[in-house]
Amino acid sequence: MAQITARRYHRFRNSLCDSKTPLRKKWPDMKMSYFHTLLAKVCTGVAPEVNAKVLAWGKQYDNDAKALFEFTSGVNVTESPIIYRDESMRTACSLDGLCSDGNGL
Repeated sequence: MAQITARRYHRFRNSLCDSKTPLRKKWPDMKMSYFHTLLAKVCTGVAPEVNAKVLAWGKQYDNDAKALFEFTSGVNVTESPIIYRDESMRTACSLDGLCSDGNGL
């Protein structure tokens, strides 16, 4: 997948610099920076760690919340990795877990 993405990127990048297409505008630096960051995530499959108070709080209390949910609902929750919609991996769901009764995520 990385080779296809890189090939498309170079084709796209070269079309921006092509003198035969003067009507195309070059992207602003901020947009190009975002594009490069997104391209790196897609090619490597690694996303940078985000540090935020809300995320830190969630990581700290996630296990307690899961245990409370299991106790009050009477089901077991198993962790699940990210679930992709199809083979193109363009749409995904990052769920907290799968319920043992089969009625929820």
